Amino acid sequence: MPLAGDIIRSEKIFTSWQSFDPTWSNITVGNGTSVGFWRRAGDDLIEFAASLTWGSTTSSSGSPFGLELPGSLSGNGSLLRQIVPALAVDTSAGRGYAGHAWLASGGGATLDRFYGEVADDWDSDSPMTWASGDILAVQGWIRVTAT
Repeated sequence: MPLAGDIIRSEKIFTSWQSFDPTWSNITVGNGTSVGFWRRAGDDLIEFAASLTWGSTTSSSGSPFGLELPGSLSGNGSLLRQIVPALAVDTSAGRGYAGHAWLASGGGATLDRFYGEVADDWDSDSPMTWASGDILAVQGWIRVTAT
């Protein structure tokens, strides 16, 4: 524990960035490009980013889209909801859609719902009909169970 006057260096708070292979719910990546990075901030907080660029054989089924947290981590369930920003980009139309992803109970290992402005679940035809080159991205902070 630092004492008054101690200098706290960022390398003592943040771990190095680590890559992870995102596991998406209700999406088959096929020949799409899926990438992710994450790092710890202290014992019970992570920062992460993940994106999926649709390929010609990427497909989706069911609703809503979801994403497993990296590093076999689980969200801290003491929070009612944990919400992070998400973005859908329709590259053919040159249009982006702001949205969110959440841990519905605050806990668990999966961001189990992506949704838009009016809480419409993002799925195979929302917020657009997904096609090759379109992008699904999420980035934010999640409070996790300390390990």
